[in-house]
Amino acid sequence: MTDGPFRNLKLSRRWKRFSEAVQNDSVDKAEVCALASDAFVREILTDDAQALMADLQAYEQREQLDFDPTSSFEAIFDDHSKTPFADTLQKELAFRLAEKMPPNVAVEQALEASVNDQIIEARNHIEEECIRVLESGEMRKDQFDRTITQVDAAFETLNKDAICDAIRAGDKNAFKNAVSKKKGLDEGPNL
Repeated sequence: MTDGPFRNLKLSRRWKRFSEAVQNDSVDKAEVCALASDAFVREILTDDAQALMADLQAYEQREQLDFDPTSSFEAIFDDHSKTPFADTLQKELAFRLAEKMPPNVAVEQALEASVNDQIIEARNHIEEECIRVLESGEMRKDQFDRTITQVDAAFETLNKDAICDAIRAGDKNAFKNAVSKKKGLDEGPNL
């Protein structure tokens, strides 16, 4: 971890690495987006979240139609730990099932909505931490402005479909190669 205004941000290691990268001109935008995507996927995909996604997919692949999919989905969620992501996913899914969407479409749209919600929460959390560090005098106003601008730009260009695909597949390492630290001078940013 580097010294400087970002060392005292109360963020996970991955989000801190992302926050440092947005300030660093030598890190290209694709790597910054990959760092954010990796942080999202690893934050969301706990072991239980992976099991939840597997159970949801198993339900979608059932050949026999369910008379009351809402109850079946509630039972699936009841079998897993409550996390903020699982809670949001369950609410989004219940809303769509109440609108009489087919279960596979409801799950797909609920996942997209839940990822969007996580993006908003992460952006707000990073901004709150930057405000806290700015107010404590550990970050200058120009660093704060640059960080917020860069974070917003990075989040606007996130490939949400790739994040949803990684979560759906339970693949925590979906962005591993893109965020691996470079070991030599020959491994510069992608051109």
